[in-house]
Order: sequence, then structure tokens, then C-alpha cells
Amino acid sequence: MSIKIIADVHIGNHRKFGGETSCGLNRRCRETLGVLEKAVASLEHHDRLHIAGDLLDSARPDPRIIYATREILKKHRNIKYSRILVGNHEQSSTEDFDHSLALLDDHNDYSPSVVSQAHTLGTAAAGASIAFYPFA
Repeated sequence: MSIKIIADVHIGNHRKFGGETSCGLNRRCRETLGVLEKAVASLEHHDRLHIAGDLLDSARPDPRIIYATREILKKHRNIKYSRILVGNHEQSSTEDFDHSLALLDDHNDYSPSVVSQAHTLGTAAAGASIAFYPFA
């Protein structure tokens, strides 16, 4: 098993260098989604992907951005036990589920879990653990 970590993807319709828009997503947003697609597609069957904050660039993203992100994540079913940490760009407040990643959490069609509170996966006694500390 290997663990892959990506951070600060910032998927969004950025105005600077945004380019032409198609289906509600500008060129820069589609290119950023392409980066996520490459990262997820590179995973092997036993790999784990952890996204260390700021997958999205906004606490209130366009619904088409959420949809496009979900489609990439659910297309690759080999990402079991992956985690997405809530970053400062995704939070509306520090209340649980008051962030833009809530719509990506625990769906039946793909497996990443959104981490909005400190969480440890595994135990030191078992030989391996990962501690997650999202922005709070």
C-alpha cells in the first residue's frame, strides 16, 4: 500500500487567467479538474489518496463545480479509505458540516470521507497511524 497526498488544488472558476467558459466551468477550472483527474487516475488498487485541504477554492462553489469534482472521484473506485481534509477556503464557519465539502462526504457511489475535525486513522501500537488536523 502507498499513500499519496495532494494539497491546495483550489478547484474553482478563477477570474484571473480564467479563459472561455463551457458548461459553467471556465478553462482554468477545467484544467484544475484535470490535475485532480491525473492524481486520482494514477492510483493503484491498494493506494490511498489524502487531500490535505483546499480541494475547492470557495465555501460557496458553483454546483457544477461540485458535480464535476464528484464525477472524477466516483469514476475511480480504487480510492477506498481516502480522506479529504477541510481547508480554510472551503469553510463558512468552524461548525461541523458548514463547509463546501459536505456534499462530497460519505456518498454511496464513491468512498472519500471528509475530515472536518481532528481524526486519527490507525494506531501507533499497530505500527502505523495518520493524524489528520483540518483547518479549524
